[in-house]
Amino acid sequence: MVEPSHRRTVTIGPVCLDMLLPDAVEAQVRAELEPFLVMADEPGRAATLRVELVADRVPASWSDVAQGESVAVDTSRYRHLASAGLRFPVDGGYVVHIQATGTHVFFAGSARRVVVHQPDPRLLALDGIRTIKSLVTVLAESAGGVQLHSSAVTLDDGRGVLVLGDMWQGKTTLLLELLSAFRVRQLSCDTVVVFPNAGGGLGAHGWPSPFSVSHGSLSDHPELAGHFPQERRDVPYDTLWREGMKAVLTSGEVVRAFGTGIAPSAAALAHCIVTRFRSDGPVGLTRLTEPAAVVEELRTVYLGSRDPIYHDWHGYVPVDDELIRGNLERIGELLVRICPVTVLTWAPSATSLLKRIPELGSAHKHLGTLLSAF
Repeated sequence: MVEPSHRRTVTIGPVCLDMLLPDAVEAQVRAELEPFLVMADEPGRAATLRVELVADRVPASWSDVAQGESVAVDTSRYRHLASAGLRFPVDGGYVVHIQATGTHVFFAGSARRVVVHQPDPRLLALDGIRTIKSLVTVLAESAGGVQLHSSAVTLDDGRGVLVLGDMWQGKTTLLLELLSAFRVRQLSCDTVVVFPNAGGGLGAHGWPSPFSVSHGSLSDHPELAGHFPQERRDVPYDTLWREGMKAVLTSGEVVRAFGTGIAPSAAALAHCIVTRFRSDGPVGLTRLTEPAAVVEELRTVYLGSRDPIYHDWHGYVPVDDELIRGNLERIGELLVRICPVTVLTWAPSATSLLKRIPELGSAHKHLGTLLSAF
């Protein structure tokens, strides 16, 4: 028997989805999406399309299909998400069978309706979330937005500060420094969606992402000591950084540890920082004033539907390369106009380097008690 569904909306910036979901999965979906994607009981504006999560099996004719077009549903490095899929036509549209979970997702041909079928509530929530996030990604691009590899904070006045950077350029490390030493709230830990607004400015919205923190960063912050893996307490500090292993936390766990909170969006931006990590220098701050240079930086941290992790696996909402290119150029030009854009080239601090010397590392007030062997 199909469990009754309840109507909710999911919004981020100008994007709005109408959603139907059963009680059995609502708590899990909310825990994953909120507060970054806002779920509400009543629609505040017209929804772009409807997504239905159905805790039931699909028609036998769908489950018996053995051939179709192969699609890479998820290419992320999170094992519980990675999956290939099989896409095949059915009456009224097409279906993607997610092979890792057995879930079938129906995409209506003209009704702007997507239905996720999975009898297991845990797997229904998992694939419902991945479907919603993928649809929101392309809808954000359709609305002129750009999804960027960026952490971000908000200041006391509510304006946002973006910290753009590719992998291993120190976005998360700098975010932890900001949360520890500055009066700020977290906007996002890893991914930000930036939209132009009606006033000619830019708004920034956080994205529901895992908060991945390197073991080196965990060992640098007493606030996070409780999350440091017990089995890693005999690993030298320098090795923690060199190996690059990470712990996965939630944004809520991190901000509570630092005594602050989450502000999932900012209607205006105060500053944009581009991070570059160099262990051998030189370090410093450089202002970017040319739109072309800022656009190029945005291209290096783009995380939208053409990115291997956030890619458009279903192809349901048409978005072409020219639209994405135009969005990047428009937002880059607006960034230069509305706020300073600064390249921050940085390296380990003197304290961080001294902690790599075993005799001094063991004497450090926090590290010495956290790591038991050098």
